[in-house]
Amino acid sequence: MAQQLGGIGHAGLPLYTKQQVAESASIREGLEPHREAQWRRQYTHFIIDLGQTLGVPQWAIYTAVFICHHYFIKRSMQKNDRYLVATACLYLASKVQETPKYLREVIRQAEAKKWSKWDREHPAERGRWDTIQYQEEMRDQVLVAERAVLYTISFQLRIKVPYNDLLMLQQYIPEQHRHDIVNIAWNLVNDSLQTTLSLLWPPEKLAATAIFLAHEMHGLPLPAKDGKGFCQLANITDEELRGEAGAGQLQTRGRLSRMQTCGRGWVANVSGHKAQLYAVQCWCNRARLGRMQGDRATRSLGVIWLVCGAAVTC
Repeated sequence: MAQQLGGIGHAGLPLYTKQQVAESASIREGLEPHREAQWRRQYTHFIIDLGQTLGVPQWAIYTAVFICHHYFIKRSMQKNDRYLVATACLYLASKVQETPKYLREVIRQAEAKKWSKWDREHPAERGRWDTIQYQEEMRDQVLVAERAVLYTISFQLRIKVPYNDLLMLQQYIPEQHRHDIVNIAWNLVNDSLQTTLSLLWPPEKLAATAIFLAHEMHGLPLPAKDGKGFCQLANITDEELRGEAGAGQLQTRGRLSRMQTCGRGWVANVSGHKAQLYAVQCWCNRARLGRMQGDRATRSLGVIWLVCGAAVTC
């Protein structure tokens, strides 16, 4: 993570308000908000899993999810195959971030993931998707979907992701804490992909808030340099960092008043919000948790992202 990421320019896509996000094309056509959030998480997980299988770097995966979120603000999930669009977004993002993958390999791995449950339940018909004819049909569909995505985002492909800002801010973190702070902040940015945070707030503010949260989890003061506080260094106001509007309703008001494990989920009471989350499955993988120890790992999973008025755990 120490390297500087190339090929990332300023975002040409607009930010949205909470009301605009709440009135997406799917919602206007009658999809229930909780169902939209569920479907959003499904295609996000699909892109992440597919990207990792193909060896796509994290900043390209972020770009793919970011583009997909933008697409589904303007286009209905009821009328568009979200997995097809997700496949097209990952293929497009890999080219945008100069890490291109062969389309046939993208399609092959995407279809393997989509059909995995069917293959398990119907072993006699396993591999029905792995034919030349089916792959050619999917190739045409993915290219059509890619073109639709490009038109929807108005061909705005200079997309900035938060990881560069994280790496820039790490220089202000004391060396003895730098590795842990950056790792947790990086993971928080990754976890935010399940939400619409990237549609609401610019990447530099998401990065700054992730660094802030990581320091809160460790109980460390925010870094400063040459008489400048963290807000000045990160170009963010204290109200944005700590207040109600900070980073797309990502809140750390006070401390979590109570947190306990519940199987693979969490039960949390958030001080000042009376929000309770029951058995919310954390999708942080074990490999990442293996780099943390004890209470730090517990606290990192307990962070609450409050997005558009709805509480979601990372």
